[in-house]
Amino acid sequence: SRGKRTENACLNGSAIGLPPSTMRYVVVGFTLSVKLRLMSSGVRSFLFQALDSHLTRDGESRRETRRPEARDVRPSDGLASGFTILRVSIPASPSKGEMRVRQSEKNRSQISSRLLSPSVRANISPGVSLGHLILEACMQVMRLSSLLLILFVPTLHAQGKTVAERLGYPASAKLLILHGDDLGVAHSVDAASLAALDAGAISSASIMMPTPWVTEVAAYARAHPNADLGLHLTITSEWETYRWGSVAPRDQVQSLLDSTGTFPSDVPPVVVRAKAAEVERELRAQVERAFALGIRPTHLDSHMGALFPTNDLIGAYIKVAHDYHLPFLATLGNPPGVTNVPLATNDVVLDAVIVASPDVPRDHWKKFYLNAIANLKPGLSEIIVHLGHDDAELQAVMVNHEPYGSAWRQRDYEVVTSAEFKKAIADNHVILVRWRDLAPLLAQR
Repeated sequence: SRGKRTENACLNGSAIGLPPSTMRYVVVGFTLSVKLRLMSSGVRSFLFQALDSHLTRDGESRRETRRPEARDVRPSDGLASGFTILRVSIPASPSKGEMRVRQSEKNRSQISSRLLSPSVRANISPGVSLGHLILEACMQVMRLSSLLLILFVPTLHAQGKTVAERLGYPASAKLLILHGDDLGVAHSVDAASLAALDAGAISSASIMMPTPWVTEVAAYARAHPNADLGLHLTITSEWETYRWGSVAPRDQVQSLLDSTGTFPSDVPPVVVRAKAAEVERELRAQVERAFALGIRPTHLDSHMGALFPTNDLIGAYIKVAHDYHLPFLATLGNPPGVTNVPLATNDVVLDAVIVASPDVPRDHWKKFYLNAIANLKPGLSEIIVHLGHDDAELQAVMVNHEPYGSAWRQRDYEVVTSAEFKKAIADNHVILVRWRDLAPLLAQR
């Protein structure tokens, strides 16, 4: 109704050749059709006339709407399987913008030919209203009955619950994955991260398969099969004198390597040069190497966010995760520059990811993390830390690179292992969870 927010997503009708303006009414009509099936023919006839009057007024009607505003679709929004929508436009109260809906024989023909079965079309008179056609199409969809229910009802049921509820917690629960990045980079990083895992100071961590100290982490993984260890998929190499390259043969991933045969130091060269097929090849090689070393990864994420900036990169990332049936780091909304994130209906999407940036004052380090814990909202969040010891090894590895360098990692380690930080988690009723806990949700279709 006018001036009232609607929770119906406005789907793009290009897949069936209908304009978005027409699809808006198809979607609304689909929602109404559930109730219409239980109504008498007289009531349905009244609604047909009302909708047609709204669609056509002297050949053309105008309805004011506010410019669509973007809203993130949460997993609880209940979108059906087959529709991958991360951001949708939702009409709000009237404002200056205008939407025109034209009644034409072309629209009638499109709806009739594309949405109605031949048997139904045969019984539709040529002069029937556009509103009647739309609602008749929706009624036909509902008459698909048992097959549609088998395919969609379980999905709608699962997506109607929050991640917390699907894990057996109240909807108001504040779930947190406390996650250590960059295992495998150096012995110092491994020692600090694995000690934090053993102590329960972090709940999860991820491994960089191209790095020199990965076999140390593999030995730990084999000895601790229940540890929550994922893969920090890597196509960059940021340190000045300490470099690595691909796991896949170099001649098969040449677009990922620089002139020295190693990954580039930053993300922009990846965006410019990397070919999607070669990215996917390298990611698969990293997963396969993990299996070969006895690592059974619980999830996937991306080192330096290098797999998030473009449709091709994020597409390769998600495709590999789906093929190996692994949960992966993804948040609500599209990353900047990305227009299509091919999520499946049962993918688990995080509500928030928190990581300290170079802007955080070094003398307020613990305060940053304590505030992050205090401000957590109900839902599933992840705090990413970078652990290590500020020793001679790590200082040499991370020379001339203060952000995320050895002193940075020492501060992170001291915070997460501190009694004050553990008390903040308890006082704010935060529940630590693992990526391993999310894996069963992927089977909920």
